[in-house]
Order: sequence, then C-alpha cells, then structure tokens
Amino acid sequence: MRYTKWEINNNEVILHPNGAFKLMGIMATLICGAFAAFFLIQMQQYGKDPGFTIPFVILLLLPGIILFLGGNTRIVFDDGDRTMKRYLFGFLKNKTVNYDDIAAIESYGSHSTGMNYRIFLRENRHGRGIRISSGYAHSAHAAAMVFRRELIPILEQRIKAGASRTEPAIDMHKSITGFTFYRNEGSRYVVKASRIFPAIMGLIFLSWGVYALATGAGRHSAKASDAFFLTYFPVLLGLVFLVTCFNKTIFDKAERKIILSYAGGIYKKEYFFGDFIRYLIVRKTTNLIYSGTDVRMELQPVDKNKSVAITIHSFSNTRKIERFIEETNSIMDKI
Repeated sequence: MRYTKWEINNNEVILHPNGAFKLMGIMATLICGAFAAFFLIQMQQYGKDPGFTIPFVILLLLPGIILFLGGNTRIVFDDGDRTMKRYLFGFLKNKTVNYDDIAAIESYGSHSTGMNYRIFLRENRHGRGIRISSGYAHSAHAAAMVFRRELIPILEQRIKAGASRTEPAIDMHKSITGFTFYRNEGSRYVVKASRIFPAIMGLIFLSWGVYALATGAGRHSAKASDAFFLTYFPVLLGLVFLVTCFNKTIFDKAERKIILSYAGGIYKKEYFFGDFIRYLIVRKTTNLIYSGTDVRMELQPVDKNKSVAITIHSFSNTRKIERFIEETNSIMDKI
C-alpha cells in the first residue's frame, strides 16, 4: 500500500502511485473526526447550538478526505491510442500525453530529499516531468529497484513500439555559428552569466558596512563579536559578492582547455577537453521547492584517480538546456 502498485494487461498498464495517501487520509480523518466529535460534545454540554459549527467540522475533515481520494489516483499507459493518462482521484482525467511526446523515464530527486520516477517530455527534456511512482528514500531502496527492474523496461518497450518518430540525438559535431550562451573572445568562448544579483547584494552589504564604520555602529557594544558582525562582516560579505562578479567559465579552443577563472583570474582551475566524460543535469531544491537546474560536466583528469564535476551554467528555464549543450559540444569538437 505504501509504494507503487501496478497492473499489466494486454493493452494497458495501470499504475497506482499514491497508495500511501489512503492511509494518511484515514489517519487524518480519524484524528480530525475525534477532535470534531469532542468539540460538538462540549458545545452540547454547555447548551450551545452546534449548528453553526457544521461548516467548521466539514472543513476540518476535508483535508483527510482529499488525501484518501488522492490515494486512488491512477496512471494508465494505454497501447490502444498510444497515450498516457492520469486520473486524479481515480476518475478525473487531468493529464493526457502521447507516447510520441515522451522522451524518457528517469529518476527525479536526490539522495538527501528522496526520489521518484517520472516521464520527461521531448519539449522539455530536463524539466520537472510527470511523476508516475511513489516516493522512495533512495535509488537503492528495494521497492525502487523492483520498479526500475520490472516495470520500466515494459513501459519503455510499449512506448517505443510503433513509434512514429524517434528521439533526435544531440549532434556532438554540430557546427554552430551563432551562440546564445557564450561570448566569443578570439579563440576563447566565455559562458554568459548574469552578474546583477551578486553586484546588487555586494553593494548593499558594502554600503551597510561602510555606513556602520563611518557612524561608529557597534562601537559601544559590550561584545566585540557584535561590533564585528555590525561593521566588518558586512564589508567582507559585500566584497565576496563583488568578487564573484569576476568569476568566469572559459572554453579555450586553441589550447583545448576548460578554464575556471575566479576573482578576475587570480585563481584558476584548468581541465582539458579530453577529460570530458558526460553531462550531469542536476535539479536543485531548496526546502523541497524547485530552485533551478545545473548543467555540470563530469571530467576525468589524467593526473587524478577520481572524476570531478564542475558546474558550467544554471537554468531556471529548462527548455534552454538542449541548446546550451549543443553550443558547448560545438565549441569542444570544432577545431
């Protein structure tokens, strides 16, 4: 009941990803129902008319009822019309996706926040996707491994069977002349990055610190730490923000190097194009809220025993990621 259940028929596969919601709904309804009953009894004992509290009781029970109904949500992969349909509460169809629009079925999440399995669409390959499984603590969880081993191959086979189009592969040698995400400086291509936010934050903290120093704020504080945090700390924080404005990620075609330049070139890290292994698309969450997607490169330097991952760009609009990867491939492969 806690994890995804599924039924495999001749022409369709039915998934029930929200089974845990039923138990949660029952528990919430019982707890809220007990509280509502106690409240009504108290009202009667004091001789008050409980009629006006009925809407309140209904409102109190509603979340548990919605949770229970949500546990009946089902996802149907229908081979007849080659569509995936999602039925909210088990009867309200609120999503329909053609098989031809599905790019992949992959895991979503991280080891720290848990994960689930989702389908990702061709139009937004690196977006949030559509959840088709329950949540699992991590990818090595027994139930997640069963889902991945037993069900995903069947779904992928049915989706690909009779496909009217195929997934366009990213051309690793595609020549691009107009770059959207890079600024050309001779043989070097610099990743474009917005510096507005760090510049504004740097100026705010720096102004705050300078003002505090000029007016003597914290001078009369009993604790030296208070004076430091009121004066010098904002100055240091402001300088850190301003210094990050001069960080660059550079692809040097002449030297065939990836250069991470920090603080205007004071500190650098360099990797060779030949160290590149693959791209890592990392979806970030902050307090369980989606906060953007990083495009990282996994590299294997010849002088190190293990690979390293570097972030080369962050996106809030995941539809732009494919174009960014195409431009990066063009720079690395075109001599």
